[in-house]
Amino acid sequence: MNALFFATAKKDVRERLRDPAALALWLGIPIVIGTLMSLGMGGASGPKPKAPLYVVDHDDSLLSGAVAKAFEQGPFGDLFAVSSPTEQEARAKLADDDGSALIVIPSGFGDALLEDEPTELVLVKNPSQRILPGIVEEALALLPEFVFHVNQLVGPELRARFEAIDDDGPDEAEVVAISLDIRREIARIEEFVFPPVIELSTEAEASTSSTPGFSFGSAFFPSLLFMSLIFLAHGFAEDLWKEKRQGTLRRVVASPHGLAAFLGGKLLGTLCVTVPIAALGLGLGWALFDLPGARLGLAFLWLVLGMALFWCLFALVQVTSSSERGANVVGNMILFPLLMLGGTFFPFEVMPAWMASIGRWTPNGWTLTQFRAFVDGTSSLGAGALAFGVLLAVLAATFAIATHWLSKRFVRI
Repeated sequence: MNALFFATAKKDVRERLRDPAALALWLGIPIVIGTLMSLGMGGASGPKPKAPLYVVDHDDSLLSGAVAKAFEQGPFGDLFAVSSPTEQEARAKLADDDGSALIVIPSGFGDALLEDEPTELVLVKNPSQRILPGIVEEALALLPEFVFHVNQLVGPELRARFEAIDDDGPDEAEVVAISLDIRREIARIEEFVFPPVIELSTEAEASTSSTPGFSFGSAFFPSLLFMSLIFLAHGFAEDLWKEKRQGTLRRVVASPHGLAAFLGGKLLGTLCVTVPIAALGLGLGWALFDLPGARLGLAFLWLVLGMALFWCLFALVQVTSSSERGANVVGNMILFPLLMLGGTFFPFEVMPAWMASIGRWTPNGWTLTQFRAFVDGTSSLGAGALAFGVLLAVLAATFAIATHWLSKRFVRI
């Protein structure tokens, strides 16, 4: 093997170990970001995020108000944060992908229900979401059936009660009386419509699925690990300008060893420093977040090759820039959008579907997705072999391109 290859790697490792503060800084940035994000979301015991649901009530009656109340209680209350802006504001929010759905209650809705006359609700769904708007639609689809049976049971009594209410709306006593009328009628027919025809006993079985359930720790930890390694790759690749200022590159060009060996040595030095960090991080994830251990070896190998790819990508940015300042600006312009879009700042599970679908095809998004597939054990051997083949091919191509630019242009700048 080329002596320059190992000499360069040894030199880089020594320099990194002599400056532990810089290494700690690169590792500390993702940890601080992750901590601030966790605290911003309330920590582990903080409130669960709720999807905005807009209800515009043009009727402003007791029955129309019950529609909004239904989505504020029970299981719906855990999913939705109900608010009542104007219809124009609500439609504008949905157009900006802010919210899951809009329910518009027309004027005269309550009277139509009492008189058993036709009426309708308008539902506007966010097209970029599927599950939550679908839940709202299914819930509203049950409303006509519910209203029909209530009218059959206590329709006359309710109409009489509401006709006695003045224009100021019902007081507390009238609300209680209406509720009691409904409860008495249900109690009267309960033994006929709710007979215990079938007695069901349930027994939980141990899950045989190898796919773990979603948790914030298992979803966010791989993102935090990748964020740390990407920051390290970005910082280590900037050393190429230091080598240029010190005249190292010109001496390498004049030597018989070649720039490919030099660049490969710097990549090896980077891996010698980051591989123990990756191993420690993966071990902590396994211990703290109960990550599956069946394919941790493949996941670790993937992490190492992914780190090599990130370094080659940032090295390519350095050697194609005309100045050190320009390389720093371009590198940051690439780094932070990739972190935001590629599931590194935020797990794909909490990102909008359209953004997650794009982010999974970014370099860090693709490697992160494959890494989680190895960790979860959901990647088949064939799919895993294909992923490794693609990663090795891209890594080799990126290294070759970086070497070409290093010898043809970077040394001569």
